[in-house]
Amino acid sequence: MDIRYYIFLSLALFTSYYQTQLMGGVGQRLLFTLRNAIFNKLQVLPVVFFNANKAGDLISRVNNDTEKLNTFFSQSLVQFIGSIVTMTGAGIFLLIINVKLGVATLVPALLILIFTKLVSPWVKKKNAVNMTSVGGMSAEIQESLNNFKVIVAFNRRDYFRKRFDKANLQNYTTAVGAGLANNIFLPVYSLLSALAQLVVLLYGIYLIASGSFSIGLLVSYLAYATHFYNPLRQLATLWASFQVNL
Repeated sequence: MDIRYYIFLSLALFTSYYQTQLMGGVGQRLLFTLRNAIFNKLQVLPVVFFNANKAGDLISRVNNDTEKLNTFFSQSLVQFIGSIVTMTGAGIFLLIINVKLGVATLVPALLILIFTKLVSPWVKKKNAVNMTSVGGMSAEIQESLNNFKVIVAFNRRDYFRKRFDKANLQNYTTAVGAGLANNIFLPVYSLLSALAQLVVLLYGIYLIASGSFSIGLLVSYLAYATHFYNPLRQLATLWASFQVNL
């Protein structure tokens, strides 16, 4: 196996460990600072703001939304950076070994970028609608619990049950839509990754037949191509997470 392959693996391991240590601390500090900033901001907002926004929705923003940001910075972002570093190193080695074969191998990656650029606004919109419905359902629960004695006294259980059922159904519908949108990346990324490996095999066999490539070099090349496209499958999941948190 080519010595450059082992050098690449060592660099990937070191950078991944360093990024995990760094971003874990960054995520916790960000969560602490952000929650303090939000709470301090709530103290100075006018009464009109609280009349226009339900308490349950505000609680959801302070707790749930900030926790998702923490997950984003401490886990997803670390994995994203690690995947980018791995792909960059593998892509460089692909071009160093053979420029023409490297360009042909990276063409599906360009198609992936175009697909992601076109689909991302739609996915982000679906997730934004879902987050709004989550806040609405939290507000309904909070309002019902705060006024539970009044509800019982005036026998309004059915009215609040219908309101909750409506909010719950809306949340279910938007969650299904967001889930379908988030999962659209993985099958497309996997398909184009398989296409890239097919390109490597076909073009590599052609180069071997012409005498400008060896079987051992093709095996090494396939390993580099795998290290380039495997992180894309992880990025498919992470990119959906980015749409939710951003």
